[in-house]
Amino acid sequence: MKKNLTVLLAAALAGTCLAGASLTTFTRFTLPAGVGATEVTMTSEYDGGKRNESGTTKMTGGVLGLVAGRAQELAEITRLDRELVWSLDHKGKTYAERGLTAPKAEAVEVKAEGSAPPPDRYRVTKAEVSVTTTGAEKTINGYPCKEHVLVFELGIEDTVEKTTLTQVMTNNLWMTPLTDELKAALKAQEDFQREFAKKAGFEPGAEGTDMGASALVMAYGLDPAVTAEKLAQAAEELEKLDGYPVVSDLKWQLKGDAPAVVEDEEEEEPAPSGLGGLGSMLGKAVAKVATPKTQPAADVLFSSYAELKSAMVADIPAGRFEVPEGYTRVEPK
Repeated sequence: MKKNLTVLLAAALAGTCLAGASLTTFTRFTLPAGVGATEVTMTSEYDGGKRNESGTTKMTGGVLGLVAGRAQELAEITRLDRELVWSLDHKGKTYAERGLTAPKAEAVEVKAEGSAPPPDRYRVTKAEVSVTTTGAEKTINGYPCKEHVLVFELGIEDTVEKTTLTQVMTNNLWMTPLTDELKAALKAQEDFQREFAKKAGFEPGAEGTDMGASALVMAYGLDPAVTAEKLAQAAEELEKLDGYPVVSDLKWQLKGDAPAVVEDEEEEEPAPSGLGGLGSMLGKAVAKVATPKTQPAADVLFSSYAELKSAMVADIPAGRFEVPEGYTRVEPK
């Protein structure tokens, strides 16, 4: 009996030990009107409050493809215990250091001309969410998956022109059961992201998850609270699905019977620079094509593809969370 208790105690203690985790993902964001796409392949390693991210990003197709050049290397170490982020240049053997929080952008005065229309012009007339289990099954990256299709149909009425535009968001999800290893790896990632958001002063999940709502608000002047509530219905339906999406293939497009329109001419803006500039460009492009004055019928307004390549619990060497020996510090760009 004593021996059995010892074995059980040892097993319990082993189960509480914090282990590192490694996740590799591929994502693609595609923009309309010949803008192109951005592809990111990333491996993220975690050990408590430490993260090492390494991978590549490249721009393909359209305007982005013309200015992209070769794929860019990504290498960054985040240390929550020291509240520091190190950006590494392995080719030049240099690193830049910054704090967790980025400098606040200066307020920019927005002119009335060209801003979003008044909130009383457009109103949401329809918001329907449905999830269908297709019965299709396949193995993706070693994960057994079943297909589910989420459809979110949104009707928007122009009370001035007396017309209605219907947009449809379709998300094909290939879900896999949550194994113990997958749960542990995802928990390591979620715990880090939660602590990072707390230390950096961000709302967890605020960036990215609100892109659809922000685009609709900018394009139509819809009430932000109403828009967020409608889009939250889709998120609630996703929460009901069992498992984890190994693949999420999302498209946001106008319904086929929407009227085709001609794009308005507008003054060109200088190309933004840096990651923040890219995020701003994404938001502007999505908002621009969401309005019926700038988008032909049945075109894809925005699409994204996310794929989990691997997720595992692993002992990550401590050196992976330190600046490599011999690297020279430089000023952040």
